[in-house]
Amino acid sequence: MEKPSEIAKSIFLFLKSDEAMVMRIEFLVVVTAVLFLLMSILDMFRHRSRHNLIKYFLLILDGISDSTLIYTIGLMQSVPSLKKDLFPVWALMLVNLRSSVCFISAYGIPDQQNRRFTEVARVMALIGVAFLNTTFNSRFKHPIWALWAMQVVRCGYLLRVYRLATRSYLHGWSSPLLTAYMGTPDGVAANGDTATMRGYKYLVSGDQKQTVEVKPPEYKFTLFVPEHRRKMLVTLDKVWQQDASDTSSTDILTPQMKDMCLSFALYRLLRCRFDDLSLPSDSVVNTRRLISKIIGKGNADFATQISNYSEKTFRIVRSELAFLNDYFYTRYPVLFWRGFPIFASCHPVLTIAFTVWLGKDLHKIYKPKQGGANVDIIITWGFMFIIVFKELWKMIIYLLSDWTKVMVLCEYTADSFKHAPRWLCKGFLWLLCTRRSKIVHHWHNKVNQYEFLQSFNYRPCKWNILYYGTLGLFARRRDGEKPGKSIELPEDVKSAILRSLCSQNLERDSLEPNFPILFSTFGLPCSHIILVWHIATTLCEIELSQRYNGCLTDSELQHAVKAGKNSQPYVVKEERLEGALQANYIVASCISRYCAYLLVSEPDLLPDTYLSSAEVFESTVKEASDVLKGSDNLQSIYRKLMYHGDVVNVDNMNRRHPSVILARSAQVAKSLVETEVMDRWEMLAGVWAEMLVHIAPSWNAAAHKKCLSTGGEFVTQIWAILSHCNIQESNLWPQQESPNDNEAEQQEESVSGNQASFSAQQRAAAGHGGVRDDEAGPSGTKPNDETKDDDEKKMSVNLSSRTPIKRDSVS
Repeated sequence: MEKPSEIAKSIFLFLKSDEAMVMRIEFLVVVTAVLFLLMSILDMFRHRSRHNLIKYFLLILDGISDSTLIYTIGLMQSVPSLKKDLFPVWALMLVNLRSSVCFISAYGIPDQQNRRFTEVARVMALIGVAFLNTTFNSRFKHPIWALWAMQVVRCGYLLRVYRLATRSYLHGWSSPLLTAYMGTPDGVAANGDTATMRGYKYLVSGDQKQTVEVKPPEYKFTLFVPEHRRKMLVTLDKVWQQDASDTSSTDILTPQMKDMCLSFALYRLLRCRFDDLSLPSDSVVNTRRLISKIIGKGNADFATQISNYSEKTFRIVRSELAFLNDYFYTRYPVLFWRGFPIFASCHPVLTIAFTVWLGKDLHKIYKPKQGGANVDIIITWGFMFIIVFKELWKMIIYLLSDWTKVMVLCEYTADSFKHAPRWLCKGFLWLLCTRRSKIVHHWHNKVNQYEFLQSFNYRPCKWNILYYGTLGLFARRRDGEKPGKSIELPEDVKSAILRSLCSQNLERDSLEPNFPILFSTFGLPCSHIILVWHIATTLCEIELSQRYNGCLTDSELQHAVKAGKNSQPYVVKEERLEGALQANYIVASCISRYCAYLLVSEPDLLPDTYLSSAEVFESTVKEASDVLKGSDNLQSIYRKLMYHGDVVNVDNMNRRHPSVILARSAQVAKSLVETEVMDRWEMLAGVWAEMLVHIAPSWNAAAHKKCLSTGGEFVTQIWAILSHCNIQESNLWPQQESPNDNEAEQQEESVSGNQASFSAQQRAAAGHGGVRDDEAGPSGTKPNDETKDDDEKKMSVNLSSRTPIKRDSVS
């Protein structure tokens, strides 16, 4: 029997042998390739995922894979001549794979430092490949040099076009040009027709091919369009008016094509908000008319066609935000800086051709033995198959992207295809623009949900171990910050939001509340009102579930809650409801939990400051843990909170105290429960739709930009609509300045008086924003309204006119 020392000695000798070194290189090559493939797969879902885990894993893999790639290439140079002719092939394939990872979503126009570092890193790796191919005298040097040259040209091309794109008036200098252009008669569109877009000369494309002059003394951009280049300048009205008399079979698809260009024109206008540039007031007036037409405001068929209006509105806004996301986080603006990227489209074709050439030579030289297998050949063929697949995938992504559709439509409008047959151009447009593949979509069509009463006792001890173990790479969670599941955005929610938008006066610079009950009752900041109404809505859900689900302590939902997970999105099974009650319940519950999620996870999107939102949430979690101690199901939570609302005198307490939030939530819920169930949920649906619309206006464009990196939030779509109307604030929320003592005392008296009038405000607000029976279908016969107490009538105030309440009412 050999001694342990001799065994260890033989192991170390084997590790130093050429065979062990080759095995190590093969292992590293395979592992590195797997890392690159995993990064490619994760990157495809990064913009459509609601989880930040994908972003964290990409950061980790990015650091590991680059180091492994450089180490592997260096290790290949220390091996003797055995099998050296395949090492340059593997090295080049790895560099090619690394370049294909995040080939679209690597960086955007504003990312000036990252793009230089990225491309320089690729060039350094290619230098290592060139050294291998030169010193190893590989038998595949000709196809290797061809592929190597393609990679070098690609890096140089990206560096060059990035520089050109940052100076292009379509991308880098778009906002300053638009700010000046929108002040001209063409940009103002005073006589524009919102139905046909005649007169709306909003810039779509082609201005990058024109001459722009900057003249003193104001040094404003002036777009100069020579006569021979006039056709190249594509404006919104040109796209909508082209081929108006054509009756070909492609006309039925024309609205979608035109809406795509409308989204691109609006995207360019919205970018001015991110560049801190204001559009001229005259142009804003007509943009408001355009937005009102898009959302259906004032249209006679709005009530009957609201689903069609909501689908069209949010489709246009989604495309607009997709362009904005591409501008910040992808290479699309770089590639499409002047039009359709011819070279970028040819590069995948040439790469596939040279890879096939390499495969042909490989097959000639390395013929597999009969009945045997060569691991090195299997690895090489696997590499080539992956490269071909990735390049084909890249071509599909280019072809299906919205950027390709817009640029081709603009070239078609500018009559750049005049030498091609008309039927061929229309056929190409039909194939290109009618199918909207989910491959290139950024919007996930989901909204996150958070339920306070099911999460306040959550303690993230295990998760925070991960936070400390990764030195802060994973976000830290607070007590009660239990992540909820994301759900598909219901169509009823879109319709409710659109109904609320159309009820607003979009001609003003701020929103006025249509629901006095929302802020005259409490006069509190946004985060307070969200929590009060969210908890009250959940209590109403619990009460409703006792009618339709039976006893909550025995329901399957409670077993899921005790286990720490939800088996369904809502407390009440929505399939047990029907008609208007079901629609209003889904709207109220979904938006309530979504607003609570914004408060907990995305406070920067709220009108409040981050510290204010965090303080309100954390203090309410602590208070709820004390008040609801020992409650193990929703029924006991319901009983304790209702009792808490009866015994706590909120009039003698600081209005910002967390007990006030819990007590008022119970008092609101009690007043709601006393009303008829149909009216209750109709009012809740209207309140939450109104609240989300009033949350959306914000000056903080950077917060919305950050959310776009993971697909964006639904509130960002509402924010984009209001931003086009130059609405950046809501008068629903009080000013951020802290009131003095006298103002606080006056507000306490106002709060006390308003609390007594709650039931009257319910009746005044009912019927606004929610779904009626005649809209959502039958839901049974509603009983007559219950008779209210005489005392309640005396304490009520008449708010039936729903007169907008001014800011000084609460501050």
